[in-house]
Amino acid sequence: MRGSMNSRSILLFYTIIGSCFFIGHTARAAADHLVISQVQVGSYGNASDEFVEIYNPTEDDIVIDSWSLQYKSSATSTSISKKNLPSAKICKGSYFLIAHSGYDGEAVADHTQSSVSFSSNGGLVFLADGDEFLNSADSPKIIDKFIYEEVAKATAGEADKAFFRTGYSGDSFADFVFQDASPRNSSTTPCFGILPDETDEDGSSASTTPEYLTKSSNVKIYRFLPNPAGTDGGNEWVELINNDSEPILLDGWLLDDDDKGAGEPSSDAFTLSGVIQPGEIIRFLIPSTAFALNNSNGDEVNLYFGDGTLADAAPYTVAAYDDGIFEFRDGMWQPPTLPSSGGGGSLGSSSSSTSNNQATAQLAITITEFLPDPIGDDEGKIWVELYNPASSKASLSGWILDNRGTSTLPSSSAFVLDSSYSVPAKGYLVVTIPPGKFTFSGASSTIRLFKPDKSLAQSVNFFDAPEGKSYGVDEAGNWAYDFPTPGFANVFGVPLANVEVSEILPYPVAGDDEFVELYNASGTPLNLRGFRLRVGTREKVLNDALLDGNGYYVISEEDLPINLRNSGQEVVLLDNLGRELDRVVYPRSPQGQAYALSEGAFLWTSQATPGESNVMVLGAAVKAANNPSAVKPVSKPASQSGQVNYQKLYDEVVKTNQELLQRLDNLENALALLAENSVGPANAQAVDLIESNQSESPKNGSKIIYLAVAAAAAIAFVLLVWQFFRGKSV
Repeated sequence: MRGSMNSRSILLFYTIIGSCFFIGHTARAAADHLVISQVQVGSYGNASDEFVEIYNPTEDDIVIDSWSLQYKSSATSTSISKKNLPSAKICKGSYFLIAHSGYDGEAVADHTQSSVSFSSNGGLVFLADGDEFLNSADSPKIIDKFIYEEVAKATAGEADKAFFRTGYSGDSFADFVFQDASPRNSSTTPCFGILPDETDEDGSSASTTPEYLTKSSNVKIYRFLPNPAGTDGGNEWVELINNDSEPILLDGWLLDDDDKGAGEPSSDAFTLSGVIQPGEIIRFLIPSTAFALNNSNGDEVNLYFGDGTLADAAPYTVAAYDDGIFEFRDGMWQPPTLPSSGGGGSLGSSSSSTSNNQATAQLAITITEFLPDPIGDDEGKIWVELYNPASSKASLSGWILDNRGTSTLPSSSAFVLDSSYSVPAKGYLVVTIPPGKFTFSGASSTIRLFKPDKSLAQSVNFFDAPEGKSYGVDEAGNWAYDFPTPGFANVFGVPLANVEVSEILPYPVAGDDEFVELYNASGTPLNLRGFRLRVGTREKVLNDALLDGNGYYVISEEDLPINLRNSGQEVVLLDNLGRELDRVVYPRSPQGQAYALSEGAFLWTSQATPGESNVMVLGAAVKAANNPSAVKPVSKPASQSGQVNYQKLYDEVVKTNQELLQRLDNLENALALLAENSVGPANAQAVDLIESNQSESPKNGSKIIYLAVAAAAAIAFVLLVWQFFRGKSV
């Protein structure tokens, strides 16, 4: 049986070892985050037949934006593979299917990738809220994880097997079973148009099946790939676009290459399923068991409605070279023109004129803004903003970005965009250049945009890039440096508002509410209309609200984009132009404590002060401890009538001892703080307290422990002497 579980000990081994790297991330309750619900690691004869199924068990729709799927072959491995996921909404109770390009299951993948491949010897799979490589066991970016052991190979004829989630304890061995695969995608539980539950008079639930259009002539063939590099079978694909204003149910629709007449698609036609939203482009991977497109003598792609009538056709007569993507251009379906004359057959003109608005969208893509010199390390932080002026969504599969080259072709460090990148109609797409790809250096440089056929689409030269400033173009075509506005129209000459996040309460005690507090550090009142608060990946636009100069504004729990995580999260404030004003990442939160800004740094305080100046309860204690009354050394005893004033000596020693005990109490508080907060700003508070008590101690910095022992010995000695002289006087 393919993929049968080997020994329990192997999986337990991965579980224990994994806790040392990344698995230290505590699993949260299933009700508040997305989960990995099913994983398939290859099938008989096809090691790339893989998928990861994501499920939303919460009561809210969740938008993933700049998320990633990451994989390690073992907990001790230093190599991590990563695939950035497209922006998508996963509705409550719905699924999102991420499949490898070699996947041949019946459910259509919501996203296809080839960057992450699983080993049959075991590994660790992570769903991360972020598109950077994971590098910390305490990273709040880890949303869910899955660990699996060695997967045995199946024999011919057996059904595909997958790991299937049955629980939410956080233990992969307890939560997953190995059974027949049953991948589910976003159309399994569609969320568009779902109606609230209705109850009949007899108390029974009425049907709430959403209504979709099942037939629309506005669903068209967008692009297709007849001749993928390498093996064609199972790797050819066809993209459809929905130009309708309504979502269309594709269940029962067909794709074929041989039209036998209306209502008569051939027996090897491929049956579609799922829902295509307005303006959406969906790529369907044609399995090896279905039809195959010709490479040399021409062929046609036919799209049929569910009733078998022809919906659209894309005939072609030109040769299909390796990885040549066909689109409608100059009145015919053809791939891009090769730079050289070789290649066998006429491939058509490369003219930019077109009779198809999708092709226009492709050819009109432009660079409008980019960040050449991010603050700090540039690796993985450089981004490029692309704009699509057309009225339909444009796929950027095969487009290329690079910095410069010694020839007219892209350089070896260029970044090639895959099918997950697309630009909305009349909208922007921000592309982050991943680590290992190009960066900029020197006083001058160039950024270039290439079309899929490697012909140059745009080139922008720039000089002396200031750190943290983007280079953007205005409506007149003039380029200039200014504050970054990624994903929004460029703005020049408008200063940033001096507003910052000043206090966050993520984990209130019973009866209190979460909040995020903003502070206007300028003396000028400011309207917050259009400002946006981002918590994790969720955003909310603020309404009309006047923030007084040097005043506070509290965003209460009911107005937050999403509940604050107790385990730590990122909070970002953007102005009404989309520019970042402040970014705060808070660590795991103690209950009842607020993360508050104090003298330029965030610290935990046990006194939340929404709408008022921050009060650092711990900070006040530290300040008092760091500035105690000077402790005078014990002076030489005075003489009265030739006798030693032992009473005065005793009083001074007791006073000194009390001050030393107070210092020891402060040090105990500091040590307890260190124990409760192994990382974070609280350490700095504790260290300041310890160093202060050391530097302020009597005898010019003598060790406190020695003073305590000396004080105790002195008290004992004085008591004995006092008793002795009292006895002599009697």
